[in-house]
Formats: sequence, structure tokens, C-alpha cells
Amino acid sequence: MILFVVLSVLSVTFQGCNKSKKISTIAVEDTKDTVLADYDTVSTKQAEATETVSTEEILNEDEHAIMPPTDKDLYYLNDYIANRFDALSLDNPIRQNVYSWGIGSDCVHVYMMINTPRWRNKFRQEICDSQHIRFEGPEKPEKINIPVRADISPDSISLLPIADSFPKDSKSVSFSLKNYGSRSISFGENYTVAYQGEDGTWYKLPSQGVYNSIGFSLRKGGNHEFKVGMRPALNDNKPGTYRLYKKIEFEDNNDQFWIMTEFQLY
Repeated sequence: MILFVVLSVLSVTFQGCNKSKKISTIAVEDTKDTVLADYDTVSTKQAEATETVSTEEILNEDEHAIMPPTDKDLYYLNDYIANRFDALSLDNPIRQNVYSWGIGSDCVHVYMMINTPRWRNKFRQEICDSQHIRFEGPEKPEKINIPVRADISPDSISLLPIADSFPKDSKSVSFSLKNYGSRSISFGENYTVAYQGEDGTWYKLPSQGVYNSIGFSLRKGGNHEFKVGMRPALNDNKPGTYRLYKKIEFEDNNDQFWIMTEFQLY
């Protein structure tokens, strides 16, 4: 009896954002001798019988250990995400939600302003679905707890919106910061926007994840106008009262403090 066994195993490989699969196929060919009796002679005839058994096993991150990616895998994944983002419009809510990503020791970190299952699923569906992505960011609304300097008079430093109210779908709203006092002040581009929840608590509105590291200075009589991003496609802003917080510093003694103003969306 002659037994031929053919074993074929497809190994697991990392291909960008695709799920990894392991498929094993075993084919067994069994050749048997069959004896046919005749009156005068005995002849031998071979009868072939082939049996094939196939199994498919899909690896996923919940049931099986994940093979660590190589540096090449991570660089490929990082570049793939970058290319996908380049194709998105500036108004795309996924692009507005993700403000950075980068290569870690065993994954690509994706930083979100809203890191909930809904937005993680949107990312996986429209950008990339890989077991080597790790999402970072707040998973629930962040409460605002910023102490505002109460002894700063509007006659010395004024922070006001340039209009009484703005449409709720405004991509940005504008403000004016004026220095009426005798002391010079300095500040950066960063700010914090807050909205009021149904429970009356003030929460941080996702508006911008990364700011330019640049400083501004205002002497007496100086005025600085700037825009604040509202990201309506991401936040689904509702009509109501909002707050803007801005960090200021007196230049003569490096005294830092927060000031705040309210504005309306309709």
C-alpha cells in the first residue's frame, strides 16, 4: 500500500488593514490494491480513492494571540492612515475628530477628541481596520473645572465675541481680546470652549487638538482678534450658551490666570 500525503499550510501575514486568516488544507490520496478473481488467472487492478479535508480558522484579537508587528508593518500602517486622511475633506467629522497619530513600540496610536465606540467604529469602517491600532482620548465628556480670575476688571482686560450670537452650524466664531490696562500681557493660541449639558454641568467642547507654539504680546491699548473652531459636523452643536476660556499672563511678574466670556449660538 502506498500512501501519499500532501500538506499545505498558508501562514498568517500582516497585510495593511486586513484581518489575518490562517487556512489549513490537508489532502490525502489513498491508493489500494483490489484483487479480481477469474477462472484461469488472477489480475490486479488499482482503484484510486481520494479524500480531502479542509478547515478554515479566522484569527481575531479576542480569541487568539496577535503576532507582534514588525517595524515595516507599523510604518506601512502609519502611511496608509496618512494617505486615507489626505483624501478626506476638511469638513469630514472623522478628520475633525482625529488630531494626530504616530508609531508606538507595537502599534499605531490614533488620538481622538471623542474616543467612544461609535467614533472608533467609524474610523475602522472609513479609514482603516487593523488589530495594530490603539485609540487614545477621552471616552466620555470632560467636565470643565477652570478657575477664572475674579479680580480682573473688564476695564483692564476685555474678552468679547465680535457678534451677539452666531449660527449653530458655524465652523468658527470670532473674538476680540483687548488690553486697556497699563501692564503688558502675553498669551498663546490655545483656548478652551465649554457647552452646558442637560444636567446644567459645563463640559469641554472638542474644538482643537493641537495648537501652534506661538506667543502674542499686547501692550496698553492693544487688540487681538482670533477665531475659535466649533466643528459642527463633529459636535452637532445645539442652540444655547457657550463659554470661551483663555489663559493670560502679566509679563512683568509672569502671573498667569484664566479669563472667560460667554457667547450664544442660535
